[in-house]
Amino acid sequence: MSEQPLLSVFVPTYNRGKLLDLCLTRLAELDTLGINYEVVISDNGSKDDTPEVVAEHARSRDNIRYFRLPQTLNAFNNYINALSHTRGKYVTYLADDDRLIPAGVERYLAMLESDPELQAVFADWIAYDDRNGCELHRNFNISEPLTFDKTQSSLDILSVLLGGASLPEIGIMRREAVLGTTMFPCHLLALAIWRAYRLARMGRIRFELEPFYIENRILKEGYARDYWLNVDMQDDYFNQELVTVLDNLILFAIQDRGYNTVPDDLYQPLKRSLDACILAGRDVFVNRQIKAGQWRRAVEFRRREQLWLGGSTDAGAVRHELTRLSIPALLEHTAGLQRSLSDAAGVFIYGFVHPDVMRRFLGQHFPDIPLLGGLDGLAPGTRAVVVVKTRADAEMIKAAAAEHYFVIFERDLDFYRIARTGRVDLSQL
Repeated sequence: MSEQPLLSVFVPTYNRGKLLDLCLTRLAELDTLGINYEVVISDNGSKDDTPEVVAEHARSRDNIRYFRLPQTLNAFNNYINALSHTRGKYVTYLADDDRLIPAGVERYLAMLESDPELQAVFADWIAYDDRNGCELHRNFNISEPLTFDKTQSSLDILSVLLGGASLPEIGIMRREAVLGTTMFPCHLLALAIWRAYRLARMGRIRFELEPFYIENRILKEGYARDYWLNVDMQDDYFNQELVTVLDNLILFAIQDRGYNTVPDDLYQPLKRSLDACILAGRDVFVNRQIKAGQWRRAVEFRRREQLWLGGSTDAGAVRHELTRLSIPALLEHTAGLQRSLSDAAGVFIYGFVHPDVMRRFLGQHFPDIPLLGGLDGLAPGTRAVVVVKTRADAEMIKAAAAEHYFVIFERDLDFYRIARTGRVDLSQL
């Protein structure tokens, strides 16, 4: 392809050959637009059949270009490799498990072509259930399109970008402008906000309501997702790196406004905007941590939300969080305690109405942890990690048996609480 493509669709991928196959098949729908476009794939060192999948599609389509990293890096590196190899006048990102809407792509390309000052169009996108063929929700929280340009206050632009009402994650952008935003290794969410801010300072950006992108939250029957963002699901998507990069962005905006530090009258509004941005993806993050068996990390993040945004004090909501997060977090703690004790023979659960439920949970999620049927017959010099409901249960065992290690729900659940609720009712446990 010697002529510059009008559009480059760049697709970072990793160990998702089957999903990428479906993605590339669907992406061919752009052929109906009659435009010159290319597909740029960056493979983050996949160990599955990804190269063969790409080669099969490339045999019948000369607009597919494939680049493979020599070793598996993080999601940001893979993203940058894909973007850096694009050649189109405009670029857009596509996850290897999502798809584009041709009519929306056509609309926004025409908008960019008609306005040389317009650097990017960011659009709402559809969260979709691909298994049942239905839309789940949209993501923007605005009622009409928004436009920002370099004539406006840097702080006005920043407040919208950090506010979370219209995160600039999905967009069609001028390639040369994007490559000129001085990207550096950072958090992908922070990159999206940083990039949009810099583009607005270079010309003009728009936020539009009509989607051109479908995010398949639930995959088609027969397809599975083991990774998010092309990295292990256990990677902390909301970490200190994100906070640091956003702090740097705020400093740039403050300095662009003529200050050297945050003025007193702007401190609290900017702090609230920063925390709202960091917490914008809280439900996704919590659900991913639960799926990864990281309940304690999920609790830690929900606490930040509780601290800055508050939470429901409804008894039903509190009970739901107790069973969904706090109790699993304490059982995860129990498994960690048993692993860290050289003389612990296993875990014994005592005094609960439904002890088998807890045993099944531990057996399913922590299969390396020995589960004891009782405290008799332990080898000399060994103890058990005993999980009990109340302090009275612990005292009774202490009086009748050798010394053991104890996890006491009545006492220790407090360490994994989210909302202050007073005494927790454990009678049904």
